[in-house]
Amino acid sequence: MLVVQGTSDPYGTVEQLRVAQRLALGPVEGLVLDGIGHAPHLEAIEATVAAVADFAHRLLGSGAQ
Repeated sequence: MLVVQGTSDPYGTVEQLRVAQRLALGPVEGLVLDGIGHAPHLEAIEATVAAVADFAHRLLGSGAQ
């Protein structure tokens, strides 16, 4: 699981990201984007797409399911 969190998100916090990282089963990573709000996929498109692509490549390359 890749959790992407903006530091300016009015609905979620970086601490919630950390909790998700601790509780998730399987591969989990967190990405914190400074100054980004609730929609990192719209506000920081390039950074979000790059993070998702990198995570997927590493996950699929490892043979994990």
